[in-house]
Amino acid sequence: MRWWSSLIRIGRDGLRIQRAFAAPSAIARAVLAVLLATVLGLLLDDPVAGAMASVGAFICGIGTLVSPLRHPVVNALGMGVAFSAMAVLGALAHDTTWAFLLLLGVAAFATGLWRTLGVASGIRGCLAVIGLMITADLAPGVHGGLVMAGWIAVGTGLVVVVQLLPPYGPRFAAQRRALAALYRSLAEASVAADPADLGGTAPFTAARQALDLLPQFSRPAAAALFGLLGEASIPSPPAQVCWPRRPTAPAVSRPAAPSL
Repeated sequence: MRWWSSLIRIGRDGLRIQRAFAAPSAIARAVLAVLLATVLGLLLDDPVAGAMASVGAFICGIGTLVSPLRHPVVNALGMGVAFSAMAVLGALAHDTTWAFLLLLGVAAFATGLWRTLGVASGIRGCLAVIGLMITADLAPGVHGGLVMAGWIAVGTGLVVVVQLLPPYGPRFAAQRRALAALYRSLAEASVAADPADLGGTAPFTAARQALDLLPQFSRPAAAALFGLLGEASIPSPPAQVCWPRRPTAPAVSRPAAPSL
């Protein structure tokens, strides 16, 4: 039957790994943090502690896997502070519905604007807003919500701690990958069979992405949407020093030979 063969093909395609994991050590650290949070809840025999610590470790662990341009400890610490702070705000606004809706609207709007700083920043902002909704919706009261926020902070702290465990990757791994992509693009353009392919934009795009990793050369992600990349924002090339040339003798014109 056709539908049966289609179902088998869909299942086969869904179970096939189409690409290798980009950062297996980072994924292992995130999984380890969730396991530690679960074990902590089991040892304390506290379902709320285990559940909230696991949620904090899971969400914060996802934040460390998104575009790790900075050090993993810095990413985990920033994500943990943002997620825990949003959980505390949700607990404080639990009893007041209009305050929670107003706070949620402002946070969601700010998260949408945060997307202009980059895809990774927008994703981390959305993950932080989840902490606001968890405690505001599930907390039995202000005190219970603060207890939940405290256990969420414990889970995010576990994510920060596991970033200090080995194995340690090479320094500036993202910058190295960007430069490797730039060199690969330049090499492919230099060996192109058609000379017209040398004028493609792939090498320049790779070079621009490599420069975006450096703070002094980075530019806002949404600058093109607001016309900030016009002629006024393009820096002028540095002035070149022109050294005086040595005087040359004037060319002497010779008379043309008479035609025979």
